Amino acid sequence: MKELSTWGPEVDAEASVGELIVKAGADFSGLPAVRDVGRGLTLTYAQLLGQVEAQAGRLLAAGVGAGDHVVVAVPRSVEEIVAVLAVLSVGAVYVPVDGTLPAARLTSMLDRVRPKAVIGDFASARAVVRAAPAPCAPVQPITVTDGPATGSARVWAHRDPGDIAYITFTSGSTGVPKAVRIPHRGVVRLVRGAGYLRTGPGERILRLAPLSFDASTLEIFCALATGATVEVYPDGPVSPGELAAFLREAGVTVAFLTAGLFRVVAGEAIEGFAGVRQVFTGGDVVPADAVRALLARHPGLTVVSAYGPTENTTFSTVHPMTSPAEVETPVPIGRPIAGTSALVLGEDGEPVGPGRTGELCLGGSGLAVDYLGAPEETARAFVVPGGQRERFYRTGDLVHWDTSGRLHFDGRLDRQVKVRGYRIELAEIEDRLGRREEVRDVAVVVVGADAGSKRLLAAVVADSADGLVARLRDELRRELPHYMVPPLWVVTDRLPYTSNGKVDVAELERRVTAPASDHEPALPHGEREFEDVIAGVWTEVLGTADFGVRDPFFEVGGDSLLAGRVHARLRTKLPGHPLRIVDIFQYPTVQELAEHLRGANR
Repeated sequence: MKELSTWGPEVDAEASVGELIVKAGADFSGLPAVRDVGRGLTLTYAQLLGQVEAQAGRLLAAGVGAGDHVVVAVPRSVEEIVAVLAVLSVGAVYVPVDGTLPAARLTSMLDRVRPKAVIGDFASARAVVRAAPAPCAPVQPITVTDGPATGSARVWAHRDPGDIAYITFTSGSTGVPKAVRIPHRGVVRLVRGAGYLRTGPGERILRLAPLSFDASTLEIFCALATGATVEVYPDGPVSPGELAAFLREAGVTVAFLTAGLFRVVAGEAIEGFAGVRQVFTGGDVVPADAVRALLARHPGLTVVSAYGPTENTTFSTVHPMTSPAEVETPVPIGRPIAGTSALVLGEDGEPVGPGRTGELCLGGSGLAVDYLGAPEETARAFVVPGGQRERFYRTGDLVHWDTSGRLHFDGRLDRQVKVRGYRIELAEIEDRLGRREEVRDVAVVVVGADAGSKRLLAAVVADSADGLVARLRDELRRELPHYMVPPLWVVTDRLPYTSNGKVDVAELERRVTAPASDHEPALPHGEREFEDVIAGVWTEVLGTADFGVRDPFFEVGGDSLLAGRVHARLRTKLPGHPLRIVDIFQYPTVQELAEHLRGANR
C-alpha cells in the first residue's frame, strides 16, 4: 500500500501561523499585502501588521487572551483579514460566523464554541451577543486606512503547532452543526506544502470565498505567508460579468471558484480569465466541458481540480490540467498534496488496489483535532486503521485509484451532498421538516445534472397543500442557513419509489416542474419589453416557465448561482440598461425588476 499513499515528510508543519505571518512581514515589508481596488486601498506588509496591532489592542482591552474563542463576523473586506490576523496575534482562536444566520442556528453554533468576544459590524455583533450562551464582548472592527504603519513591535503570542487556529462548522446529520477544530500545523502544512500553487511576490490571489468556507484559508494564508497580494472582491452576491471585470481590473493571477461558480463564469464570462494563470475549482464534481472550454480559450492557463474535506484543512488532493486534450471525463480528484496520506479501504477495512472502489481515508499534518464537544462523532470519524500508526479521517467518499496513482471520485457512503460548494446533510433538513405535525413523511433530494445546476428539492407528504410550502419554507429560514432551504418543493399524498426501493428523484423533479393550472400567466396582458425579456431569461435559467410575474425568483427554484446567470444574460439582452447583481436580490420578481429598470432609465 505504500505506493498508493503519499506522505510529505519534507514539509515542516511544526510552526504556528503567526510565525509565518511575522516572518513574511519582515521579508516583504514594502510589498503590497492586501488590495481593495474598489476603494483604492493598498496595504504593504508593514502597514498590514500595523493595522493588525491596532485591532489586537481592542481585543486585549476586551480581555481576550490565548486560547479564547473570538467570532469574526466582518463582511468580506480588508478589515476582515485584519480581524482574523488580530485574533491570531493575541493567541486566540478565530471562529468565522455569518451574523445574518437564523437566531436558532446561531445559538446552536455558539453553544459549542462559547466565544469570549465577537468582531463585527453593529448588526452582526448584536446578533451574536444575543445568541451566545454566556457573556460575549462586542469588539468594533477598525476602519483600515493606507497610512503609515503605526503598530508597535509587540511579539505575537506564542502558539504551539498543535494549538487551535480556527473553528469552522459543517452540517450535522443530528441537526446540530459540527464544530471542526483546526490546529496551526494544519494551516502551516497548507502553506509550506503548496507546491501545487503559484504564490509568492508578484502573484495576486483572489479573496472571494466566505470566511466560513475553508477555501478562505488558501486565499488568505497562502498569500500572506509568501509575499503575494490578496485581491479582495467586494462583499455581496457574485455576478459572472462583475467577477470577470474584477479579475481583469485587479490583475488577479490565482483564483479559487467552487465548481458551480466555475461553470457559470466559464459559460457566461470566459474572457474574464484572460490574465489569470491558475484557477482552482472544487467543492463538487468539476465540470470537464467547462475546463476544456477555458483551456482552449486561454492557452497557458492551468486549471486545478482540488479536493478536500474541512477536516483535513482545505485541500487534500489536486489534479492540474493545462490543455483541453488532457481533460478526462469525469475529472480525477488527483494525487495527495505534500504532508497528506491517502488510503482507500474496502468494506473489510483493508487497503484496496487500483480500480477497486473503497472509502477514502486521509492522514497527515492537515488533520483536524476533533469535533468540539462531540467525542462520539470524533471517535467515529477519526480512526487508526489496521496496520497504521497515525490517525486518519474517514471522509465517507467512495473513490478508486488508477494505475498512475490518481484518485477518482465514485460517490458517497451516506446521504451527504455538496450544493454550491456547501456540505449538506440531507437528513438534517428532513429532521427539521419531519417535526411538523402536518408532515406525515418527507424526502429531501438533489436534482440537477452538474455542479452549476444542482438544487435541493423537498418532497413532503401531507393531507393538505394549502399554504403548506410557504409555512415550511419560512420555518426553515428561521432555523437553517439559506443554502439549506430547498428552492424546489412537491406536496404529495405519498412518495414515489423506484423498483429497487429508492425515492424516485426523476419523478419528483417531473412533478415540481409540471405547469400548474392555477398559476398566474408568466406575463401580464399587454406584454412589455422588460417583462418579456426578464421572463424569457428566467425560463432559460430555471428550465421552466411555471412562475408568475409576482413570484420571487428564489421561491420558484432560483439560487445565488442561478441569479448570477440571470444577471449575465440580462446584461447581454438589455445593453445600456443599468443592472447590478444586487438588483436581482432587491427586486426578486419579474414585475419588480421590470419596474426598477424602467425607473432607472427615466
